[in-house]
Amino acid sequence: MKKSTQVLVPVIVSFVVAFVLGYLLGKFGLPSWWKSLLLNVAGSIIALILLYGVYILCSVWASRDKACPELWWIPKFNCFRYVIRNNPGYDITDIHSRAWLRDIVPKGEGCGENSFREFAVVMGNRVMIPKGDDYVLVSFRLAEGEDSGLVFVLTDKFGANPDPHRLSEEFQEFLVEYSAKIQTGWLLKYEISRTYVIPKFHEIHGSLFQVLLAIQEENEEAPFPFLSWRTRVIRVSI
Repeated sequence: MKKSTQVLVPVIVSFVVAFVLGYLLGKFGLPSWWKSLLLNVAGSIIALILLYGVYILCSVWASRDKACPELWWIPKFNCFRYVIRNNPGYDITDIHSRAWLRDIVPKGEGCGENSFREFAVVMGNRVMIPKGDDYVLVSFRLAEGEDSGLVFVLTDKFGANPDPHRLSEEFQEFLVEYSAKIQTGWLLKYEISRTYVIPKFHEIHGSLFQVLLAIQEENEEAPFPFLSWRTRVIRVSI
């Protein structure tokens, strides 16, 4: 279901309930106490539906720019930084993150399904991100291997302490997942969990790792433009 549809459904249902109630009250000559009871029940139902609509609005629309990651090439330190921005100055707490490389081992005799072979790149957590600070999920750069393949080089955020990992022919995608809690000035609390993915090949943009390599070779500070999420869960409370 599209985001706009999720927001509109509670409003439409509220109008339908109000219309049906008005029709029933006008069609049938009910006792006054019955009318009063139906009006109270209908009012409660409409209030609950509209409250659910506000919840959907907050979880889908208001959270779209909160604790979102960006991927930038930083030429000064010769590495990409995958970061959660905290420029708006919200209180971001209880952060847990993980990054990994995924190979897909194709199905064959004795195994009827594809299997994932995963290489954990880094795991991290923070109690709180101070207002205005960023949280680095993972830092890395790419290198060309001796056999024309690519090498994923894990680094710290300053591009030091390289830890290379050769990408195999079965390599499929690079994934980053994280969870975080956000407290806004309106006392709304968000619990956000997202998984972002950079596939080896994109049906529209082609080889995304070649795009990363091209950004790296230009050696100018620039964002990776094709970052996309695989799945997300957002909970809102007061």
